[in-house]
Amino acid sequence: MIITKQQKQAMRLACCEERIDEYIKQLANLAALDATQQDRAELIGFIKEGLRRGILDHELTWEIDIVTFLAWWQLFGPHFDELPAIRNAFLASRDETGSRLALIVRHLPLGIWEIAARRGSEKDGYSHG
Repeated sequence: MIITKQQKQAMRLACCEERIDEYIKQLANLAALDATQQDRAELIGFIKEGLRRGILDHELTWEIDIVTFLAWWQLFGPHFDELPAIRNAFLASRDETGSRLALIVRHLPLGIWEIAARRGSEKDGYSHG
């Protein structure tokens, strides 16, 4: 039996979705969100969507990359990865081993994160509380 990439992603997503409470705690520890001020159902939906985007669209596999993606998702808004420079960095890192997001951070100019933050505040996303 051969397990396809899509099946692996679906299994990874299901495992991650079972750990929503852990992700909420980790994001709160990173100060990426104030979970005490948020509607729990909305927060869970927002994190599930971030997991789907990170795992299915960007093929993230490392736990640190998934948590970092969720933090960026919260800090910069759910469309931060649509900026061409960021989208291209995700695509270029697909064949890398190790933490892909650490590689992305090293290769993107700091100014792109300012643009992502500005753009994120203009788009609908999950509120910071």
